[in-house]
Amino acid sequence: MNDPTPVSAALASMHADGFVRERAVARLAAAEGLLADRALALRLTDHVPAIREAAARAVLVRTTQASAMRIMPILELIRDRLRAGDVRVLYLRQLIDEHGEAVVLAAMRESEDRDLRRAAFRQSLASGLLAVEDAVPALRTESDQVVRSLLSRVIAETAPPDIVMDILLTCGTAEARALGLVRLTAEEINPALLKELLVDTSVLVRMWARTRWADLDREALPTYRAMASDRDLSPRLRARAYTGVLEAGGTIDHDEAIELVRLGKPALAKVGLKQLADVAEPEDVVELFDVMRFGSNKEARLASSGLIRLRRFWAIDDLATMKQSGDSRLRRRAWWLHRGLGGWEETLADLEILLDHDVELSRYGRAASPPMYDQLDEEQRMRLRSLIARAELPHARLLDIAVAGGVRDVVPDR
Repeated sequence: MNDPTPVSAALASMHADGFVRERAVARLAAAEGLLADRALALRLTDHVPAIREAAARAVLVRTTQASAMRIMPILELIRDRLRAGDVRVLYLRQLIDEHGEAVVLAAMRESEDRDLRRAAFRQSLASGLLAVEDAVPALRTESDQVVRSLLSRVIAETAPPDIVMDILLTCGTAEARALGLVRLTAEEINPALLKELLVDTSVLVRMWARTRWADLDREALPTYRAMASDRDLSPRLRARAYTGVLEAGGTIDHDEAIELVRLGKPALAKVGLKQLADVAEPEDVVELFDVMRFGSNKEARLASSGLIRLRRFWAIDDLATMKQSGDSRLRRRAWWLHRGLGGWEETLADLEILLDHDVELSRYGRAASPPMYDQLDEEQRMRLRSLIARAELPHARLLDIAVAGGVRDVVPDR
């Protein structure tokens, strides 16, 4: 404590000895600058009342704008602490009395501290100090989702309809677009823009767009059908239109789903595969296996759902080609589909992948465990014997699986 610099005083203010911290606070109270301001603000949470009160007295007289922007982030951080919450209220009140609420909140909104900025925007909104003229340009460049939400509310509640349409309905956040649709009537929205929102990426936005579309005495289902069949639209928009067909109460039959899968457009193929998971027929097995081998990871997962539904029409041996492939990606897909059958097949799939030469793949099998309620048939029991004999798992885990599968003799005693 013989060093007069704020650095030594700041370090001493965190000492375990309360007397040292008290002397450090006194030194910091006489110092100025960023380090002194923030170290004093931190001492507002001290468990010793005398230290806490001394820190509070020092903080409450540092009301210049420079000090405020250094102290307020700390006060915002500790605002929920019982020992410090009152000081934040008193300090903010003093700042407002000295500089004016509009000036203080404007400075806080420019802070680099995320929590302080959010608090400033909330208070500005509550106090009516955030004008549309400020909110519109700010929304275009704002990256904080919470602040974007607050700015959207300002625009929705106070801006004229043309501004709401131009800014909110074309905003990059789904929340703002949905808010704009709620705020405006159907007559206040450009029909072409409203039609675009029917195939928005957001479920909520699509729902409100259909509501406004109905307000114009137009039916959503025929509109979605027309957009889905429009080959001039991008595959992604057509895929969303098909999703809209389902949301509007329409259906995609089996033949249409197969056609979508065969188009070779990933976005449309995913829509078709999702439908096939529920309406697949036995003759689709070959097609779904082709997707498992040649499709993207997402398409393969969707195809696996259809194959699991059609389990009676293919055998485990049909996975042999994929399991023996030199492509680890295909071996992983085969494992995923195999264990998706559940019961003992899930355990057998895990034991198989455990033997894979690829270390990353073999890790998937380390969680192998017996099913709780399932019985093995003889063919499964033979496979289980062979796999347990080669599996490298903890002895207790192997014993659990062997006992549950009725092949206790395969696992030797320790």
